[in-house]
Amino acid sequence: MRHSTITRPLAANARTALLLAAVLGASCLFEPVDLGEHGEFAAEFDLAWQTVDRTFPGFLFTPVDWDETYRNCSPFVDTVTTQMGLVELLASMTAPLEDATIRFMSPGGGILVQPFVPQIEPNFDMDVLWDYLEPAGFSWFQYDAWGACMFDSVPYVMIQSWSPGMSLTSLDDFLDAHPGAVAVIIDIRMNGGAGSGQRIAEIGRRFNDQTRVGYFSVGRDGPEWDDLCDPVPRLVHSRADWCQVPLVVLVGENCGWVSEEFACIASELPLAVLMGDTTQGQCSDCKAYELAGSWTMWLPDSTILQSDTVTWVQGRGIPPDIFVDATEEQFSQGIDPVLEYALDWAQSQ
Repeated sequence: MRHSTITRPLAANARTALLLAAVLGASCLFEPVDLGEHGEFAAEFDLAWQTVDRTFPGFLFTPVDWDETYRNCSPFVDTVTTQMGLVELLASMTAPLEDATIRFMSPGGGILVQPFVPQIEPNFDMDVLWDYLEPAGFSWFQYDAWGACMFDSVPYVMIQSWSPGMSLTSLDDFLDAHPGAVAVIIDIRMNGGAGSGQRIAEIGRRFNDQTRVGYFSVGRDGPEWDDLCDPVPRLVHSRADWCQVPLVVLVGENCGWVSEEFACIASELPLAVLMGDTTQGQCSDCKAYELAGSWTMWLPDSTILQSDTVTWVQGRGIPPDIFVDATEEQFSQGIDPVLEYALDWAQSQ
């Protein structure tokens, strides 16, 4: 049986847990049961399995036989004696779905169990990146979330996390202060995608000349695994003062969830170029369900379809328009090849 990843209080995961809790409202799957009775654990297991069965939109992307998964996992309920033991069993059950947005969270977010952790090769190194940004005068719009600096005539914006408190006035003021820019770089390579997606269409709007579909959101609307609802468009509106210079969005394997939604939007903008590496392919929006003992189970309730209405992002990712290789050897030499390529490309426009 496949093992899940269990994380006990670590700062990065705690921040993720807090962002998830702040952005997504919990909804009750069933009333918490008293702990300690095997029969109650079995009932809780069945309810969790049934919830995945009737709500998970990703069966389209996996060869997993969900009924067979139940038959394989349910006998182990008899060995469960604690709520933590049940969570570990549920994590083993959902791991083969290979959806990184499925999570189990203890009360207060102290323990985060992530059944599936994608194996990625980041195309950035933060220590190396800071060696570029600090001499360029990087400053935060919002500390530890996003900020900007100038590389000659190229405004550079780093979005490290999708903070619910992002104020786009800062971005407008920064861009307006540099009317002679030849291109704009937005770097989200370090952004795993946790946080709020409220601002991504508004950022895209600054670089958009007409209303466009950024992507479609698709959820379940029936009991069968392929019962999917009609795609719901995420629109990106225009601005009269839209930025009429090339937009370079730096992406990579680390980019999932909200970052992939932003990459979808950017790929539709008239002067935008995605540069770097293919994104993670983990872009489901989530909903929270209450388990016993005040644990929370986060499950996807919708997935993302690109604006062409045929290309799914889950399990595939979003390939860049321009692929730029990045190696550990280059990082060890203090070189960020993705940023350097982007700056050279921008200066040539």
